[in-house]
Amino acid sequence: MKNWPLRWKIALYSAGLAVAATLAGAITTWFIMREAEIAAFDRRLTTDAQEFFRDVRRKSSSVAQAA
Repeated sequence: MKNWPLRWKIALYSAGLAVAATLAGAITTWFIMREAEIAAFDRRLTTDAQEFFRDVRRKSSSVAQAA
């Protein structure tokens, strides 16, 4: 690359920097979205578990009252 004109060197360095910045942004976005999806899944799972056990308690208490 010693014999290349300055404009080609600048163009290649700029392209390399643009690729690096794009990859860094994509990786950062992927980590943030992954964490958000895991948190949302945890919330849904907690809610579903609470509803399930609430229904089980109601069903068992209605069976006990009927007997």
